[in-house]
Amino acid sequence: MPIEVILPKVDMDMSHGTLATWHVAEGDLVQQGAPLFDIETDKAAMEVEAPATGYLRMVTAKPGDKVAVGTTIGWIYREGEGEAAAPAPSAPIMAAAPVPMDTLQPIEVILPKVDMDMSHGTLAVWHVAEGETVKQGAPLFDIETDKAAMEVEAPASGRLHHIRAIPGDQVPVGAVVAWIYPEGMAVGPPPTPVEVEHKSILTAEAVAPIKAVVFAETIVTTTKRATPAARSAAREAGLFLSDIAGTGPLGRIQRDDVTGLIALRSGPAAVEPTLSAGWTAETGPLNISRRKGDGNPVVLLHGFTADSQSWAPFEKAFSPGRPLIRIDLPGHGKSPKRQIRSFQDLSRMMVEAFDDATRDVRQVHLVGHSLGAALALALAPQAPQI
Repeated sequence: MPIEVILPKVDMDMSHGTLATWHVAEGDLVQQGAPLFDIETDKAAMEVEAPATGYLRMVTAKPGDKVAVGTTIGWIYREGEGEAAAPAPSAPIMAAAPVPMDTLQPIEVILPKVDMDMSHGTLAVWHVAEGETVKQGAPLFDIETDKAAMEVEAPASGRLHHIRAIPGDQVPVGAVVAWIYPEGMAVGPPPTPVEVEHKSILTAEAVAPIKAVVFAETIVTTTKRATPAARSAAREAGLFLSDIAGTGPLGRIQRDDVTGLIALRSGPAAVEPTLSAGWTAETGPLNISRRKGDGNPVVLLHGFTADSQSWAPFEKAFSPGRPLIRIDLPGHGKSPKRQIRSFQDLSRMMVEAFDDATRDVRQVHLVGHSLGAALALALAPQAPQI
């Protein structure tokens, strides 16, 4: 029997989703688990995988269509299966009835499941700081996986307390990341112990003293919303998300927004006469090299006309087990050459490289020399890990 391709539910109150793009044309072969199509809602963007291996046929929705959750939008026919009339689709998935809240108890804020094989998600950003008031249904935090980016709404109205995950933490599906206390309710200790998995090379001893500080002050950022595919494409092209206009829901940046800007900048009109003859800007992320070890890593930023190797004499002063992260400045060492219009431009490039290099780390030390020292000063206020 052919396999139904349905539009899944990607957030708790979702009833419809917009089909953004098909990754496979009708009649083409697709492998189970390969990207099949993208959907978008006001709060989420998700890449949906093929539920089986076979040929995609009888597609009933095109990009831009608004489709009800649970609707069959195509069929996958296995090798050798004859194409006949489409089988009767199953009934659309009905939304679960809301669960009454006990206003006398704090409400758990959990990390939801946004794709079928998801076991963990990365908490990308909090939209509300600890102790602040939030309304039910208002944006509370964003999560990301390899295939989806989703804005999670507050499950109740009240004040946010006992936050247990910071941006960059990898959290198991269903884990409690905070509680919302109804207005006027006294705040005590967390109702239950919470175990959040931090993607980090820190030892247990190193993490322990950090927790009290992290939970007392929540970092709320204004990072632009972007799908995982868009973030990856922007990094590869050496673009800043802040320079890209998003066309998705709530201004979310899509992969097409990135490729469109790349095409615009690579056209004849994009060539600036001030560039030296024969000089061409290069794409790709800045070069990052590492030395493995235990404890809090030291991030090293070299000076003008140097590279990461210039730290070699100083590295001997560190204990052999101290982990190091070295970042080559643009146009230095193994990093690509980039056109830099100002120190602010350079600082933004280093912030993005630093974020990539320390994504799985809770706390670091930052050391810079010469131009690298100036960049370290510009970077420090924007990096909660330092």
